[in-house]
Amino acid sequence: MMDPLKPYQEEGTRFLVERQKAILADEPGLGKTRTALEAVKTLTLGSLGRDVLVVAPRMATGVWKREIQKWFGYDVIVYTGLTPPHKRKQLWAEFAERPSGLRPVLIINYNMVLEIAQRQTAWQAIICDEIHIGGLLNRKSKTYSNFRRLQSRFLFLLTGTPVRRDPSDLYAPLALLNPYQFNSYWTFVKHYCIVLDTHFGYEIAPRPKDVSAYKKMLDKYLIRHTKKQVLKELPPKTRTAVPLDMTKEQAKLYRRMAKELIMELESGEYVLAANTITKITRLRQLLVSPQLLGSKERGAALEALIELVIDEYYSERAVVVCTPYRDATTLIAEELTALGASVFVIHGKIEQAAADIAEQFQACQSKRKALVYTVKSGASFTAHAASTAFFVGYEWSAIDNLQAEDRIHRIGQTDPVNIYYFLHSGTIDEAIMERLDEKTMAKNWVLYPEEVVKCLKGL
Repeated sequence: MMDPLKPYQEEGTRFLVERQKAILADEPGLGKTRTALEAVKTLTLGSLGRDVLVVAPRMATGVWKREIQKWFGYDVIVYTGLTPPHKRKQLWAEFAERPSGLRPVLIINYNMVLEIAQRQTAWQAIICDEIHIGGLLNRKSKTYSNFRRLQSRFLFLLTGTPVRRDPSDLYAPLALLNPYQFNSYWTFVKHYCIVLDTHFGYEIAPRPKDVSAYKKMLDKYLIRHTKKQVLKELPPKTRTAVPLDMTKEQAKLYRRMAKELIMELESGEYVLAANTITKITRLRQLLVSPQLLGSKERGAALEALIELVIDEYYSERAVVVCTPYRDATTLIAEELTALGASVFVIHGKIEQAAADIAEQFQACQSKRKALVYTVKSGASFTAHAASTAFFVGYEWSAIDNLQAEDRIHRIGQTDPVNIYYFLHSGTIDEAIMERLDEKTMAKNWVLYPEEVVKCLKGL
């Protein structure tokens, strides 16, 4: 027997059914997958087999397969770029040979949109998950252009974080929902956005031109629930910066790279940063661990991580560790394994589905266990067996970091969640934090406009 929908999921389902084409923007961890599937089931007369296409990041395809089978018991075909071409041809034949209404749900990743569009354009329903990752917030992306070749009676765009910079971010998905009303980007910008003429050209301000008008327009197409609004029982989440001083050797390498774009390792070898972008990347890698650049030095962050994880293990608490770099997951996993922990790793190059790895972590009976994943792979899986997360480095996108946090702060979590960010004083870490604060401000203007209006009236 199915678990009943939560009240906010019922509201979301009704909204999607009534609109038929809409954005579901509930915060990560609130069960958008189930809500969207319930809406599709209602609209397709109780069946999910009426030419339904699900588009999701590759790391999330396993989650969608599991959820469809768990809640509805329906056949599913997963069709991704990891599948060899001859096998994809067989999968498509298996899908297409069945009569309409009896076909499995087809799940693809965003890289397969063009290939599917070349095979079939018309669908009964399309669900797109994590559209901010898939490229559907960018009207100039190839994925967006390819996706516009698809047609469907029902279209649901899912994202827990629909705004990255400013109100214009939502133009592209709105144009997919209603191309007749949203047929000009610059008309949209002129109507809803504040355009600033700067020394670097035209820029769009984080807040809408008219907050109330923008909210009124969005209410027709977008529904959003926050954890604070609907999950009163969800334990609090605390985010803490852990100040660090670089080790002596780490500081030496950092200063040399920051000043001269080149640094010498203990072995006598040199690491060169050819330009500013590479230099920034090298500096960030140095702060995660100099070992990423070939040094023998562990670095302050890994040393602090081990000490803090030991404290968690003594208290019989599992942990997750997030980092921007795939190679760093290997370093971290080795350190934690040396502590006698059961360690599970997720990153974009792992062939096994992220949801399967997370499920293994969840089911592991050891008190000393850890899930290590790259920040950008931290979407669409559940890891609430842990209530403590450590960020050994972080992304420049607040959205990516928040999604990675919310793997443990979601439905099913019963303990207070503690998030720790390692922050090296006097380094590029501080610049990243300032940038994250700016992006968070933009999100607040757009997604919580009613609160902003109250503030403005009080000025």
